[in-house]
Amino acid sequence: MGLQLENLILGNLATIFDKIGLANVPVLNADPYCRRSTHTQKGCQVDLLIRTRQFLYVLEVKFRRQIDKGILSEVREKVERLKVPRSLSVRTGLVFQGELHSEIQPSDYFDFLLLWVAEITQKAFSFLRRAAPSAAFVRIPART
Repeated sequence: MGLQLENLILGNLATIFDKIGLANVPVLNADPYCRRSTHTQKGCQVDLLIRTRQFLYVLEVKFRRQIDKGILSEVREKVERLKVPRSLSVRTGLVFQGELHSEIQPSDYFDFLLLWVAEITQKAFSFLRRAAPSAAFVRIPART
């Protein structure tokens, strides 16, 4: 089911761009990314990699009942494996269907958390948190 969600997201990139503030920003590339391991570097797979002139957006897509806190280290490792030019800043995001572990939202690691809500006749994203252009975070209180 995760691959189906990824395909739905790729088919609705305009909605993603709108939700993360890229509706009026020139996007140079937006595709899944995969690099195989070699003798000198480890492999890397990113569900959706978006490049603009100033930023590289690393978006992970998860479709699970419970999304555990291991996603934080998983995405952190992917970002470290990417060779990012000095001229770009990295922003991370999670597009998900399911329940987030209580430590994910308050961790402030993800710049964007997008909950995928699919109904029979309507597809929409519910925006949980987004960093403002100045990189200040809007915090959502941790669940108790």
